[in-house]
Parts: sequence; structure tokens; C-alpha cells
Amino acid sequence: MIRSAVLVGITLACIVGRDLRAQVRIPPVPPNNSFVADYAKALDPKTFARLGQAQKTAFEQHGTPVVVAVIWRRADYGGASLSIEDFAKQWFNVWRIGTLDLGAQGANKGILLLVCLGDREARIELGAQWDSRWNTECERIMQEVIIPEFKQARNTEGICRGVEELVRMAGQEPSQPPPRKLFGPVRDTINRSVGEYVREPLQHNGNPWGWGWSALLILGGMVLAGVGWMKEQKLLVWIGISLLMLGISWLVLLLFAAARAKGSGDSSWSGGSFGGYSGGGFSGGFSGGGGASGSW
Repeated sequence: MIRSAVLVGITLACIVGRDLRAQVRIPPVPPNNSFVADYAKALDPKTFARLGQAQKTAFEQHGTPVVVAVIWRRADYGGASLSIEDFAKQWFNVWRIGTLDLGAQGANKGILLLVCLGDREARIELGAQWDSRWNTECERIMQEVIIPEFKQARNTEGICRGVEELVRMAGQEPSQPPPRKLFGPVRDTINRSVGEYVREPLQHNGNPWGWGWSALLILGGMVLAGVGWMKEQKLLVWIGISLLMLGISWLVLLLFAAARAKGSGDSSWSGGSFGGYSGGGFSGGFSGGGGASGSW
């Protein structure tokens, strides 16, 4: 009986997994093989031109397509249940970012910068040819270059600067560890057993006032207020009420933001703006799962 239940559970999980993957709707490759796809319509002509110049250098001099996709939120593409990492990997693979189909000169060095403005998340996704040691450099670019600009509502500047850093990275050999000159100030630890340096990982600077914190404030406020009422301690009651009101306030703000995202995000699926460099960057590449994510 137990064995049958386990088998039924595995079967249902596989069916649900296939259904979830089937719901993801990645748009087709941009018209004219443009390297910038702005489905959120957040970029202006000057930004397209600036990105195009950097992308031209990466592709023509280093054989590396650096592709940018800007959307409002993953839910508009059926990706609400996916993490930014899984969603970006699917996007990368559907677009086949890379040049493997170009014969002997082909490579799997593609790079995707996916920006979800409504979700307030971004992801650098790397082609499978990039060594995993380059994840640290992607983390630096994300946390020290892109995310600080996004936090200041300078979205276009964050995208441009991020792409320019990725282009500089594209000029290196993916099979080798990143040279130190690419990094900013860091603390390096020497791994004497293999004779290599290891950079301490950066921590993500996510939004501290998310849904979890709102729930924690509300629950904590209710508990403190209840304990204070039972023990007739007014101070605890007032602290609990304050935390409860703070949690409810943040919850209302989050719900309002989600409602705005739902109202404005649907239009991004119908079309977008395309530009940047145009080339053969959608020619057989696939993700290796490397890169870095960030939120603001």
C-alpha cells in the first residue's frame, strides 16, 4: 500500500512538473536578431545605441553575444512559480544564445542579462563554456554595479554599466580563472592545496521588507500584545500593537505594488522595443547554470 502511494505521488509530481514547464511562455528570438529586447518599454534610443556599441565589441572582437532582455515580471510569461535562476536558464535555452551552430568558429560563451523590473530582480546567465569560477565576477558586477543603480531608480544606467562590465569580461578566456584586475577591492584567501585564490562570496542585498518580514511583524505583534494583555503589562501591549500596525502597513504597500504590477505588466507581453547590436548570437548556445542573481 505504501509503495503504491509513493509511486502515485511520484507520478503526480512528474505530471505537475511538466504542466508548470509547459506554462512558461518565452517570446521568440527578437526581430532581426537584436541583442536588446525591451518588453517593459523602459529603454530610450540613447540607451539602445550605448548598449549596441558595447555588444558590437563583445560579439565582433570576442565572439560573445551579450544579450539583454527587460520584462516587467515573470508571471506575465507563466514563470511565477519559478525562481529567477530557473526562469533565466529557460529563457537562455529557448533563445539558444551562443554561436555553436557557426561551425569551427562557434562557441558557447553567450551571456544573458535578464531584468524583471516589476519583480525587482535581475539575473546574469552564462553559457556552458564559462568556468564556474566566473560566477564570482558575475556576482561582483551584479552587486557592485547593477543593483546599486537600480536601488537609485537609475534602471537604464544599471543595465548599461552592467553590460559594459560583461563586455570587459567577455574579452577573457572562459576556461581560465578571472584575473584579479577585473575585481574591485576584495579579500582573497589562498587555497594552498590547489595553489589558487578563493574570493569570499558577496552577500545579496535583497529587499528586507518582503512578504516574510510583514508576516513576522504581524505575528510577533499579536504575540507580544497577547502576552502583555494577559500579564497586564501595558508596555508590551503597546509594543505589540506597534509591530502589528507596522506589519499591516507594509503588507498593504506590498499588495498595492503587486496590484500595480498586475495592471501594468500585462501590456509588456503584447510587444516590446528591440535594438542594440544585431548579429548571429542566437545560434545554438545553452546555459551552463552559472551566473549571478540580485534583487533591490
